Amino acid sequence: MTCGAKVWVQGTEDGRYALVYNHSLTRNNRFPLVVMTSDDCRDFTDMLCLHGEVPPRRFSGILKNAGPQYVRGIEEGNGDPPGRHLWNTYSMNKEDIWVSRTRVPVTGRVSEPVRESFDDQTTAENLEWWNLYVPQWAPISIVEDPHRRGNHCLELRDEDPYDYALAERAFPESSRVRIEFRVLGAQVGHGVLEAEIQDRYGHRPLKMRLDGKWLAQDQMTRWVNAIPVVGDEWLTVRFDVDCSAGTYDLSLNGKPAASGVKFAEKAETVERIVFRTGPWRGDVRAIFVEGEHATLGYTSEDLPGADQRVPLSIYWVDDVRIGGLEWQ
Repeated sequence: MTCGAKVWVQGTEDGRYALVYNHSLTRNNRFPLVVMTSDDCRDFTDMLCLHGEVPPRRFSGILKNAGPQYVRGIEEGNGDPPGRHLWNTYSMNKEDIWVSRTRVPVTGRVSEPVRESFDDQTTAENLEWWNLYVPQWAPISIVEDPHRRGNHCLELRDEDPYDYALAERAFPESSRVRIEFRVLGAQVGHGVLEAEIQDRYGHRPLKMRLDGKWLAQDQMTRWVNAIPVVGDEWLTVRFDVDCSAGTYDLSLNGKPAASGVKFAEKAETVERIVFRTGPWRGDVRAIFVEGEHATLGYTSEDLPGADQRVPLSIYWVDDVRIGGLEWQ
């Protein structure tokens, strides 16, 4: 249902239409921000999450509904930015103003295996098949690897006390898949890198954590078997995921590190990898635990140090390759 946080409808450059609004559970919460598409601007289908992150409210106040809200786009005749994109702007928690850019045609699936070296890219804005969540104090960019001239990689920086950088890449939905990437903790301050493999519903059967000195993976719901790593060297990580068995194998730098690790959550298939410079926020339904008024900010206080930067973390990701287990 809608929740009074405005609805935006517009034609898109593929000759179709997009409808953007808050798909609210209670009419008080204003998340997630979703997009639906239509051929005739009457019947809209294929709901997809456009902005699902709900960071904490940093400052107290009344009537501060949680989530991205009051969405607006570019009205016809008011300019047409380069490329084929759906542009939207909105308020997050009635505090920060955000801008989203969604490639057109709008789709929630990919059909090709991932072969991403970043060497042919100069800016993160060109990563059309990545979903990037980029707060002002947690930017994502393409940088040159100082260890090897001419090699480009994806950089996630984070000096935000209550938010994080997030880079997500979808791949063809599969029950058996090999996922490989290189990662380096160039500087570890406040934020710690987490990598997850998720299914279409956001279940997280596989999780990994890297803090520059240790790499840990999960077994069921526990973090176990931390592996020491060299902080200033690239680490090649490979997961062989088998959803039918509910397990995965882990290799580091071409050598087996763990086998038959049990999933933390059940998943029949997986379809995306997520890199994030902070811990999972938890199920957003927890926002409602304190009661209906908790979503409006009546009981909140200013978060300490909300307008102050924290020690900077920098992580690099490179050579992301994802395909079926038969892929070599």
